[in-house]
Amino acid sequence: MLKKHKNSLFQIIKRNDLLSLDNFDISDKKFGDGSMTVISYKNSPLKFTIQIDSDSYHEFHYGYVTFSPTFERINSGGIVLNFEELQTKFEDWLNYDVKEYIFESSEIDLWNEFKNITSSLNLDEINFDDKNSFTLDEQNQISMALDELKLLIKDNFKTNQEQQSNVINRLDYLIEASKRLNKIDWKSVAISTLISISIALSLNNEQGELLFSLLKKVLSTLPKLLSN
Repeated sequence: MLKKHKNSLFQIIKRNDLLSLDNFDISDKKFGDGSMTVISYKNSPLKFTIQIDSDSYHEFHYGYVTFSPTFERINSGGIVLNFEELQTKFEDWLNYDVKEYIFESSEIDLWNEFKNITSSLNLDEINFDDKNSFTLDEQNQISMALDELKLLIKDNFKTNQEQQSNVINRLDYLIEASKRLNKIDWKSVAISTLISISIALSLNNEQGELLFSLLKKVLSTLPKLLSN
């Protein structure tokens, strides 16, 4: 494949604001009497292949792996494309397969978030008929735990100033809520607040797991306030 054609594909990726060149790799290999260029999205099954025959640098066959349950491979068969047509196919693959893969990989699993939060808060041990308010001592211990969580979030997620301000405001609201809400109502606010923090920080599933392990860590140092 000619360098000018490779460079054009390079520029297509570079112009796309949602894609990073660091996440792509390119390789060349012999294929029959011609050659094949493979552009891969790293750490995924997604690939776009370009085949040229031995008699022309300007006629192309192509194939690509789709973002689908089985990562189906599509081939052009006997269709021969010029380079302009090939660029269109490549852009379509980036926009409809690679981007969808990226979005799905980074999407927060709210069901899993909810499960992790309830586990961290030991909500299975709550008496859902208990409408008692927190005692002053319990309020103080919740405040200390969530203040510690603010610092752990800053240290573990390298938040910027705006993100950290968002975290502090939301956790301060949760601290304040413990002074006026009963335990059942506070539990609902706590779940909503912690999920909103995860979303605001754009945490992936692995980072979400870390957030809830930090929450569990700070709460494990306290008496089981929520199991009364």
